[in-house]
Amino acid sequence: MKNWRDFYQENSFPPQNLDQLKASVVAFGIYPESLHQVEGDLLFLAKDENQKRLIVIGSGRIFEAFQGDTVIEGQLKSCPLSHENAKVLRQLFPFTSPVSHKGHATTMGLGDR
Repeated sequence: MKNWRDFYQENSFPPQNLDQLKASVVAFGIYPESLHQVEGDLLFLAKDENQKRLIVIGSGRIFEAFQGDTVIEGQLKSCPLSHENAKVLRQLFPFTSPVSHKGHATTMGLGDR
């Protein structure tokens, strides 16, 4: 099976059409709905051996904000799913922040604090 490293080798960045790219990433162990582009940098979740990793492709401020292993200097970074990286994701993508459902008539105990 191909992996995210193969994906990087077989594509050019930044991508011209993110929706078209989403259609082709499953074969690389990449979660299609996790693909997002910010300030020219591409971020996504991928399976890497036995774990999920956040992959950042780029060279700008976004690339530098994440903690992880630099695979290719200034171009490709593999990041753990850590609290520090989650804080950066929440700043970039407010929809990833937890939301309180206090005040709603009905809620369920599924982490909706």
